[in-house]
Amino acid sequence: QAPVGNGAFFEATMEAGVLADFKCRSAGALCVCTVENLLCKVGDPALIGHSEYLKADSGIKLAYRSDVITPLDLFMSRSRTRQVHPTHGAHGGAVGEVDSGMVASVVGYDEAPARHLHETVDGGELRFCHLDL
Repeated sequence: QAPVGNGAFFEATMEAGVLADFKCRSAGALCVCTVENLLCKVGDPALIGHSEYLKADSGIKLAYRSDVITPLDLFMSRSRTRQVHPTHGAHGGAVGEVDSGMVASVVGYDEAPARHLHETVDGGELRFCHLDL
């Protein structure tokens, strides 16, 4: 079985009660970094302070991608789908997926469709030019 990746952190902290514990302790912020980011500034006061100033639910630090060979994760919108279970007898009762809009996501470089890695906008700038730090 393949590892679940960095995203499992959030599910695990909720299931273990860590987030509830943070709330009980009146923690104002939580800084989460990916393990492969050696340049991360843990607890970056500028990022946390700016996010609090804007009253944002979350903040993300991004870098500019000027070429297509930079193999870092990309920040892009992704279609959010949810599974639906139709009522008994409807079209054989098959489980399906329904598109329920777009959601901001960090997408692994190797997961991003190749066409998106090379896509440009007017002026030649890469359309997906924001890298997750």
